[in-house]
Amino acid sequence: MNAQVNLSPAWQAMLQQPETHWDLCHAALLIAAQLQPEMNVEVYQHKIDAMIDEMRSRVRRDMDEQTRVEVLNDYFYNVLGFAGDKQDYYLPENSLMNQVIERRRGIPITLAVLYLKLAAAIDLDAYGIGFPGHYLVGVHAEHEDLVLDPFEQGHFLNHAQLRNMLQQLTHVHADDVLLEKNLLPASNGDSVVRMLRNLKQIYIDAQKVELALACIEMILSILPGSPDELRDRGMIYQHIEYTQGAINDLTQYLKLVPDAEERGVIEALLDSLQGQRKSLH
Repeated sequence: MNAQVNLSPAWQAMLQQPETHWDLCHAALLIAAQLQPEMNVEVYQHKIDAMIDEMRSRVRRDMDEQTRVEVLNDYFYNVLGFAGDKQDYYLPENSLMNQVIERRRGIPITLAVLYLKLAAAIDLDAYGIGFPGHYLVGVHAEHEDLVLDPFEQGHFLNHAQLRNMLQQLTHVHADDVLLEKNLLPASNGDSVVRMLRNLKQIYIDAQKVELALACIEMILSILPGSPDELRDRGMIYQHIEYTQGAINDLTQYLKLVPDAEERGVIEALLDSLQGQRKSLH
């Protein structure tokens, strides 16, 4: 198996732009295209543009933020039929934007990315929230920010519900300070990496190592030297018998994370890999 991953020119062009200028929806389509070479990004960009045109026709200038959100929720969930996939949450299709558009099913972050695109089109100041284990959407409003769950039909979440949700997801006591920290807007880079890490884990679990490797290379193009990605790439290199690549990545991982819990396991693996390399000479 070839360990080389060639990232698309469109992806590389996106990386040349300031992160604040990235279009999350377009980034999600580029991820999907990298993992499905037969996919045509323009086809799905046109589908999204058509949704935007229809969405704009449904709002009036005098509508306040909450009313605009309610109109958006009706269009996105009731008219278009988008919903969280509760039956097969970890299907890769739920994390690939073209498939989300086709199937009208997704996970919180993919639904949120498309929702945010439509929200921006009707002048809502909306943003993604990298809540632990469950991506949310926030909307700046006149009196108080609105927080909604893109996986649950855009359901509004109040302070108490958010605290309870945070405690259930993290298993720690969630005071107001911790809650506010977890409700901050997610950066574009964090959101893109989160989409990629979801897919990486799905492909690792399914032993689709070529696709997992592509996800890792895209993450490293955003976060060069990320210890977790070097470790995971090193393990994949070991699996596909690219010995020198595995040695390089796993050695670098232990340098970056000297107190890693799995240090003993990785050191034993490195000893084995070094032995294999010597036996070939």
